[in-house]
Amino acid sequence: MSLVGSSVAGADTDGDGLRDAFEKKHGLTSHLLADTDGDGVIDAAEDHDGDNLGGRGEQRFGTDPGDRDSDDDGLPDGREDTDGDGTRNAIDQHRRPVPLGVRPALADAFDDIAPRGRECGVRTGDPRLNLCHFGPRKSDTDVVLLGDSKATMYLPPAITVAKQEGWHLTTMLKGRCTPVLGTMPRYQRIFDGGLTCIRWRNRAIDHLRNDPPDLIVLVFSDDYVLVDGENRKLTGPSRLRALRNGLTATLDALPPESTVVLLADAPTSTVNGPRCLQRNQRDMSACLTLHVPVSAARTEAALRQTMLAAGGTYRTLKDRICPYEPCPLVQGDILIYKDKGHLTVTFTNQLAPSLRTELAPLLPPDPLQPDDEQPSPSPTPTPSAEPVLDPAPAETEASA
Repeated sequence: MSLVGSSVAGADTDGDGLRDAFEKKHGLTSHLLADTDGDGVIDAAEDHDGDNLGGRGEQRFGTDPGDRDSDDDGLPDGREDTDGDGTRNAIDQHRRPVPLGVRPALADAFDDIAPRGRECGVRTGDPRLNLCHFGPRKSDTDVVLLGDSKATMYLPPAITVAKQEGWHLTTMLKGRCTPVLGTMPRYQRIFDGGLTCIRWRNRAIDHLRNDPPDLIVLVFSDDYVLVDGENRKLTGPSRLRALRNGLTATLDALPPESTVVLLADAPTSTVNGPRCLQRNQRDMSACLTLHVPVSAARTEAALRQTMLAAGGTYRTLKDRICPYEPCPLVQGDILIYKDKGHLTVTFTNQLAPSLRTELAPLLPPDPLQPDDEQPSPSPTPTPSAEPVLDPAPAETEASA
């Protein structure tokens, strides 16, 4: 029998960072499975009682992972200061070194992207609609992943889910260009007046209208610096109004035959995680985002409410990316963030079961034929059909 740990008493059979004795005592997780519920969150990071302590933190401070207030003093365990150092447990649980063998290596994190991400994505200045295809060729269920680089980071788990469910997956991806009509990131406005972003959006919507898929999965960054037509920065209520109106217009423009789901943006860090951890390898707590901006919560709420009001669907993986707060930068030996807002593909690969849980119920099962069990050997980027001349700068984007 192989044991992880220096003694039987400290054994960690499944290598999840929780001692066998701890897991057996509380019975919430298995000492034989690193991810007992198979949701992509390692057991040491699960927060079963909502006290902002992961399993490792509960083990460290001797609290009960099934009781958010273990000593019944009215204070959640995460807000306690068990070691009396003046820092609450929720932060102290991060006060440890970067794991040896962290994946990807901190120096390599920025390049930890989807294998086909660059091939399938369209860069700034390029208005082409570049389609990549994955999954069974003869599927009766068509799914489109539409968005910016935040969509690209979910490409590997989306491919996995497509194969498992028997879906044909098509991607429409463009970096730094939100698919939300009527909104414009400042970077795009400065680069070319936003023209190539607008053209890409129009082509994507035209393609979807002409060949409606069963499911459209929208994923985009919700923290762009947005500007108006005169390049003035939108803030506060004006920014939220632009997002609401733009998302409503987008939903109106998409084919009514398709189910549309918005997969929420990942929480954004205030620091570049890998760079910060390189400077603070002995103490990961130095790199935490301690306070989530109120504007982020308001943006998330506005997008959710807009989707639901329009009859769309809203899904989030936030509780699997950040199972407790402050949000960890590492789960087990896997680095979560590659920069301030993008997740490493090493981590998003782990989220395939959770992504399947969120998306599969939106569509009926699609049994695979025997000769369709393997995904396409490689995505096939295909430019959209030669479009009609794009609208002049003064003209508007596609509408319903």
